[in-house]
Amino acid sequence: MPTLLSDFSTTLFAGFPSLIAIFIFAYLYLCYRKKYLFLWLFSCFAHTFRIKFLTMVPLNLPSDFWQIYQFTCIISIILDLYTTNTLLKIKNRKSWLYFFFTYITFLILTSIFNFPFYTVLTISYIALSFSSTRNGYMFLKHLPKSIHAKNIAAFSFIASGLLFFISAILCIIEINQKLFLLVEVFLRILIIIGLLSVFLEKNNYDLTSEKIRYQRLTENLPDTICRFHIHPNLRIDYISLAILKLTGYPPKEFYDNPHLIYSIIYHEDHHIFKVLKKQPSTFCSNHNPPKQYRIIHKSGKFIWVEQTFSPFFDNNNNIIGFESLIRDISLKRSLDKEMLHLNNMKIIGQMATEVADRVRNPLTTISGYLQLFYIKPEFEKQRSKLRLALNEIESCNKFIQQYLLLSKQKNLELTKSNLNDIIIDIQSILNTKACNLDGSRRINIHLNLNPLPDQMLDISQIKQLLINLATNAFDAMPYTGTLTIITLATPNSVILTIQDEGFGIPEEFLKNIGQPFFTTKEMNSGLGLCICYNIANLHQAEINVVSTPTGTTFEITFPL
Repeated sequence: MPTLLSDFSTTLFAGFPSLIAIFIFAYLYLCYRKKYLFLWLFSCFAHTFRIKFLTMVPLNLPSDFWQIYQFTCIISIILDLYTTNTLLKIKNRKSWLYFFFTYITFLILTSIFNFPFYTVLTISYIALSFSSTRNGYMFLKHLPKSIHAKNIAAFSFIASGLLFFISAILCIIEINQKLFLLVEVFLRILIIIGLLSVFLEKNNYDLTSEKIRYQRLTENLPDTICRFHIHPNLRIDYISLAILKLTGYPPKEFYDNPHLIYSIIYHEDHHIFKVLKKQPSTFCSNHNPPKQYRIIHKSGKFIWVEQTFSPFFDNNNNIIGFESLIRDISLKRSLDKEMLHLNNMKIIGQMATEVADRVRNPLTTISGYLQLFYIKPEFEKQRSKLRLALNEIESCNKFIQQYLLLSKQKNLELTKSNLNDIIIDIQSILNTKACNLDGSRRINIHLNLNPLPDQMLDISQIKQLLINLATNAFDAMPYTGTLTIITLATPNSVILTIQDEGFGIPEEFLKNIGQPFFTTKEMNSGLGLCICYNIANLHQAEINVVSTPTGTTFEITFPL
């Protein structure tokens, strides 16, 4: 009984490549679990069955048997269209539902009216022609230009669609299509090769795109992302561009010299990384908090950072490196310090009110009686002791007065003032404090007052700030020296600088400057500088301190 292709070699040619493709798609699906690979697998199987049907089934079979071929064509077309849409991530359009409805309607009519098999083939070939041409067009349109294998698949689909259309015409005039069926088998092989190549290139393209996407994401993050090996040798695998802003060194310098990452760590914090290298397992606990340490920027300034550690392992489950996130927390620590200062000020304010109620009023009563005794003749012999007691009470009152200044939460009494005028106004007070009555201390006061714009200031508080800073400067120069007061205007601020020629403040004490009750002097309350910082904060000013063994400079910047 005649078939379209009846010899064994042609049958083998039609089936063997498709069988290999089915196994390849099945293997790729098991490896990658991509939905379109699973669909390609069944599409390849459906087309193989359709072609085998034509090569092995006699042409004079009843029309009921040709319905199997019709059903196979429907499945093939649906799988091809759906797979292409899945691969290209295209939404399925309703127009294709109308196409399938029309196609199935024609197939039903051929079955009802018992049309000859050439009519069945014609309708199926027309449907396959539209389906293949559409798939080729979508591959060309939607796949990136860098995926060159799309051209093989696309043109094979389009050529296959053209072949189906010609076959449909040949079926109408009932011409034997042996050559065309051989060409279709060849085109199916090209399509399979194209699809496999598209998968490989698209998979590589997607991986490259993801890599670029994540690289852009990490490079735009303000935090530094780092991956490094610690065993067998220190090696930087990846470090994001944010390291340049954090340390002043570009990533290339870390790649070329991995030990740079250790050399920029402040010497007092080296112990963290000694433990990291010797006992890396201690950094693996989920409860292990991020490590905080200091690094030295290329410019020389210190920066506080926080680093998380996520280990990765070798085949023997030994830690060989870490993935880390490094964050600049200098601002956070500064804000935490400011919040601590504000909380301390609040507590001091509450305590000051209590002191005023419980201590100041009784001291006033005691002072009044002592003064009364002082003026009575019968206590003339005890006047020296009474004067000592009155002086001590006066010292207590001064301390309480300073203490109460911290508790006042009143609004600033701002007036339009000139800082130079305020300095000149208290110059006589400063001159008095600069010299002892016995002449043991003589300090020169040098004013370098440049023209300043007027600004909104609380005059009484600014005077208090100046007197407190000057008093500290005088205490730092017990015998002689020069106190220099400089004012300077910039486009956005007014800068007040107070310099002394004392012995300076030790580096370990600088971080505590401005904290309540912190002092390095005997018989001192430790509230003077705290009050200065409080006044500066109320004026939204910033105080910077620079101290060397030859003197200390306080720079107060008032915004305009």
